[in-house]
Amino acid sequence: MRDFFRKSAFAILAVSVVGSMAIAAEAESNDEGIKGFVDRAYSLILGREADPYGEDYWIGRLEDKEITAAEMIHGFVYSDEFIAADLPDNEKVEIMYNVMLGRSSDISGREHWMDLLDMGAQMDDIIAGFAGSQEFLGICSEYEITAGTVEGTDYKTGAFVERCYELVLGRTSDLAGKQNWIDYLHTDGNYADELLYGFVFSPENLAKAPSNAEFIELLYNNCLGRSSDEAGKADWLSRMEKGMTRERVFVNFVRSDEFTAILREYDLGVDSDPFYLENGIHTGLGIYYPGEGPLVCIDPGHQMRPDFTTEPNGPGSSVMKILDPGGTAGVVTHISEYSLNLDVSLKLRDELLDAGYSVLMTRETHDVSLGNVMRASLANDYGADIMIRIHGNSLDNSSYRGTLAVVTTTGNAFVGGISPESQRLGTCLVNNMCALTGFPNRGLLFDDTMTGNNWAKMPCVLLEMGFMSNPTEDRAMQDPAVQAQLVAGMVNGINEYFGR
Repeated sequence: MRDFFRKSAFAILAVSVVGSMAIAAEAESNDEGIKGFVDRAYSLILGREADPYGEDYWIGRLEDKEITAAEMIHGFVYSDEFIAADLPDNEKVEIMYNVMLGRSSDISGREHWMDLLDMGAQMDDIIAGFAGSQEFLGICSEYEITAGTVEGTDYKTGAFVERCYELVLGRTSDLAGKQNWIDYLHTDGNYADELLYGFVFSPENLAKAPSNAEFIELLYNNCLGRSSDEAGKADWLSRMEKGMTRERVFVNFVRSDEFTAILREYDLGVDSDPFYLENGIHTGLGIYYPGEGPLVCIDPGHQMRPDFTTEPNGPGSSVMKILDPGGTAGVVTHISEYSLNLDVSLKLRDELLDAGYSVLMTRETHDVSLGNVMRASLANDYGADIMIRIHGNSLDNSSYRGTLAVVTTTGNAFVGGISPESQRLGTCLVNNMCALTGFPNRGLLFDDTMTGNNWAKMPCVLLEMGFMSNPTEDRAMQDPAVQAQLVAGMVNGINEYFGR
């Protein structure tokens, strides 16, 4: 019906009261100052001549500067007489164009305001929108009155809340509940993604016991504004089957460009540090790139700032280890290890994506705060198939050279059951890398004290690419050509591990 009104607007207006108003407007004279402006409003808004009492009332208030022109128009539009006319929205919009801009509506402008009315905007918002226009200021100047403005409504916030009720809970809002959520968004420090989290994980929604497939579909509709595509939905379901939590899936959807674009329509945004990241979700967000193949978690070791706080060496362990002692630096180049690790990891990411793998990066910048438990937990949350922890090695003896993989033993108290696969992965990686770089092959180093390895629930290796304490390998690992060989060897090793 709304489309019918829009397409038929001019046909309707040609025979409506509004049409006669527009014709009358052309014949008006602006010579009467405030009286002329008041009479014009009676004609264009109410479709009749001013009665003496009403005319004197509005003239007096304008002359005494008790109200502005915009406020007077607001008074007309919210009068019992105008409300009783119960005009369709397209006619109301047309009236506003005539009375405030002095012309008929243009198609795009009319559609814009009709869309906003559909979203929940009120006549206040149209008046506020037109009040600052040059056309309205010009009309008010002709009648020698103050244009002014009125306060618009917060219809966009209300519309977003209503959207959550409909798309998540499958019902319209109750008045008290809707107002509570509107007030929530009006409180400093609260954001739309946190509100959506409240809906998605609310007792009312959880009581429906949605399946994983239903949960994914709900997020597609809410965060992407569309139904799922078959491949995308299958990928998320696969990740969840491998252990990716619903909270982690939620984080990825609300961090999407599509959800950001939807929020922009409502003048809303997402929180960079939302409360739900402390509610069973590890603070690190991770950067996930979906592909057709297995999910490889790439963990560029270390970060810009060391962190000497401690964390358990393994799940339930009483042994505490430092989160990040800071890594090493090149003996000749003086390049920090955290920088080398990320440079190589980003190149590995790109090559794996080109090869059809899915990729999870634990970090893509240096300015992060990620302990080893958090890094492994990201891989666990996303259901990664393997985890490769990229590092540069260092010893006091600068003559040591070569590539090696640090892996757990089969007797490891935390991940002994998957250690054989970690060892096979490490062997594939080291052999293929050394075949291309010519670095000495130091094979596997068995160590059950590595926190990241102990927390990972999938095959995991700490890959020492070369010795930054050795001048030759330090220089080599900063050479783009050698980095390309390191990465190609890693890709070959991953392919060999997966039999691709």
